[in-house]
Amino acid sequence: MLRVVAVLLAGVAIGLSWQPYGLWPLLFVGIPAFTLAIRGTRPLPAAGLGYLFGLAMLTVAVSWVHVLGTWIAVVLILFMSLYFGLLGLMVNLVGRLPWWPLAAACCWVFVEYA
Repeated sequence: MLRVVAVLLAGVAIGLSWQPYGLWPLLFVGIPAFTLAIRGTRPLPAAGLGYLFGLAMLTVAVSWVHVLGTWIAVVLILFMSLYFGLLGLMVNLVGRLPWWPLAAACCWVFVEYA
């Protein structure tokens, strides 16, 4: 339960770090909070936590899309959150490596590129 709350708060923090909110220091809290919250879990729950993280972050960050229609915003958020589910899985798997911080950063770059 604590992990779920942690990833949801991390997602909201990162969502608020982007414009129009511009609370950019929250980015330095959200990314480590998400990464540490999924460390030590099994891969499938890590993917689920990543999906929840994506839902929280994108609900805050891309809420402006509702001007195109509420259903478009909902579908976009649900779909794009799948990428963060993949991120949760990837960060969890590389978390076992001795150089996991660098590998986790590469996972973030990969998901952003995708």
